[in-house]
Amino acid sequence: MPTQTSIRSIAAFYLPLALAWLLMSIESPISVSIISRTPNAQVLTAAFLIMMAVSLWIESPVIDLLSTATTLGKSRAAVDKIRNFAVQMIIWVTAIHALVSLTPLYDLLLIRLLHVPVEVAEAARIPLGIMTPWSGCIGWRRWRQGIMIRNGITKPITLGTVLRMFTIGGVGAALLALTKWDGLTIAAIALVTSVFVEALFIHFAAKPSIYDMPEHQEGDEHLSVGRLWKFHAPLSISTLVMLTSTPLVGAALARVAEPVLQMAAWQVATAMSFTFRIATFGLTELVITVGTTPEAVRAVRRFCFGLGGLLGVAMVVIWALGADYWFFTQVLHAPPETSAIARTGFIAAAIFPVLGGMLGYLKGRLTSKHLTMARLYGIVANVITLLIALEIGVRSGAEGVVVAATAIGLSQVAELTAYITYWRLKQRVPVKA
Repeated sequence: MPTQTSIRSIAAFYLPLALAWLLMSIESPISVSIISRTPNAQVLTAAFLIMMAVSLWIESPVIDLLSTATTLGKSRAAVDKIRNFAVQMIIWVTAIHALVSLTPLYDLLLIRLLHVPVEVAEAARIPLGIMTPWSGCIGWRRWRQGIMIRNGITKPITLGTVLRMFTIGGVGAALLALTKWDGLTIAAIALVTSVFVEALFIHFAAKPSIYDMPEHQEGDEHLSVGRLWKFHAPLSISTLVMLTSTPLVGAALARVAEPVLQMAAWQVATAMSFTFRIATFGLTELVITVGTTPEAVRAVRRFCFGLGGLLGVAMVVIWALGADYWFFTQVLHAPPETSAIARTGFIAAAIFPVLGGMLGYLKGRLTSKHLTMARLYGIVANVITLLIALEIGVRSGAEGVVVAATAIGLSQVAELTAYITYWRLKQRVPVKA
């Protein structure tokens, strides 16, 4: 953990976390690249969007185990309680994934409720079933990463993500060479294998951090299952609602002109734009860990806002140089028609990392003060705005990728506004330090 409040010291602490997130963003381009090398690539790319949307939505209750463990994991006694809490959640999300992917709930959710084109839904059916262990592996490594971050140990997190990316690429390449399976099935197997390998690595990498912690800390006796739920539930519900946005966007794109083409183009655009957006995802834990004094809070705020701005500018420069089109066609092997539409989606998404820097800072400050209900209010504002914007966009007849990017941008502005409003209201009353 940084002992200074300079931008350099904060960046040195954050760099391994950012690299881990950035490397994770390569997951989507690798998967799209695998799919593009097999027949029926356009439909399978659209199905990949749906498969990941559903998988991430089901995974959402375990995602914020990272913030929960970072904030509350102060001793080995606390770690034991967090571990038991995490195991219970992992069991539940795995069971839900199996029910959604392997029972008639699949048709009800994707075809009847989300109106996903039948050919896309059928292409995603088996791969989504293969993804059943995904949430459990993610949940296990997230809570153990939180303990590591709490103790200022971030480099092994990057190494785990590197291992995960090599596993995706290696398994994907091997299956492409040795089987005749479709690209999405191969991508699903590679993804599940990679998160299992990463979770196993993080399990052992976190052990020294846990051994070095004190046996007990003041307040351990109050860390009951009820308190864990009280702290974690708003985070979990807010993430659940937030990740509803991806299937909602998919459902909206299914209603525009040329839906399969627009869904494929949005997935291609996202495969690159997400790399810039995801670099801000670790800012919440950075703020929780580093922002312990007024001086540190000011420094970390400058860092968060500056990082988001630089990433947004970088996206504009890449688009102006045409490097995004080269990436879509030469690296992802997307068809020219899909790539041309994806360019529009990419530049429209340039505001995302800017907003991400602001959101990361505010979520960190609110979580560190145990004001986790703010996350729920913010995400409700986000999703309501998203629904309205998507409906207006679809009815306007605008291009699908423009509808998606505009709606997401407006929803993030609404979320940011809710956080600022909540924070200002809470400043009038004492809050937990």
